[in-house]
Amino acid sequence: MHLSRTICNQPRKVAPLHSISSDVRTKYLNTSSRTDLRWRGSLSDLDEAIKLHTVTLAQCTPGHFPRFEYINDLATSLRDRFQQQGTLSKLEDTIEPHRATLAFCPPHHSFRSNYINDLAVSLCDRIRWQGVVSDLNEAIER
Repeated sequence: MHLSRTICNQPRKVAPLHSISSDVRTKYLNTSSRTDLRWRGSLSDLDEAIKLHTVTLAQCTPGHFPRFEYINDLATSLRDRFQQQGTLSKLEDTIEPHRATLAFCPPHHSFRSNYINDLAVSLCDRIRWQGVVSDLNEAIER
């Protein structure tokens, strides 16, 4: 796995994994897997990232504060898979997690505008593929 090389090659930038909380460690591993995919384009790395995001969400209780960030990470990886495969059903998989991110994200969270943009991009992708006008209205209203 390329993630282990990433961690080993950056010892000054990253705290030892055993010294940080499991939430932060899991998020770091998920993000690193997704970043590895973007650099190399490997679908197996993307599938691994999606599995890690799913495991992370399964371990979070519904009231866990950064849960919406984990949902957004999953949605972003799902969108990456859509971009790699170009399958409409993969695009459909991205939209609901983006909506869930916004439903759980506090109104004044510093990244809320990014999450709105993520949903808008997925809706615009669906508009391009299907021409669904209600998606355009939702993208504009957000």
